[in-house]
Amino acid sequence: MSQTGGSSTRRGRILLVDDNRLIHNLLRDFLTERGFSLQAAFSVSEAKKRLVSESFDMVITDYNLPDGSGTDVVEFIRQNRAGTKIIGISGNEDGEIFYAAGADGFIAKPFKVVAIFQLINNLLEERLKEVQG
Repeated sequence: MSQTGGSSTRRGRILLVDDNRLIHNLLRDFLTERGFSLQAAFSVSEAKKRLVSESFDMVITDYNLPDGSGTDVVEFIRQNRAGTKIIGISGNEDGEIFYAAGADGFIAKPFKVVAIFQLINNLLEERLKEVQG
């Protein structure tokens, strides 16, 4: 899938942290068609490396990851990139775990792509208002 003219970043850069490639493919296709740039990380360590070297408007993270948990990602973001919006996703865990770590939203798996899209839009609108002050 080619992206030209920078239109893929017009709506925001999102890092998806999940070891499930089907989730990556589903969200990548859906969100890039709607103007977002979606980058992938498949572990906590990979997410941390990307967060140190790149800037993201939002991070969507699963709870169960091969080398830790989604809350490890959330805590790292809050310590290093406080303004980044965060959505936790999980099929096994209650959203309260993510909220306690500092996440801005939570979606239970299985989720409807439209529901996560609406949450992304709402949180990015909040971020824009915060930045504009």
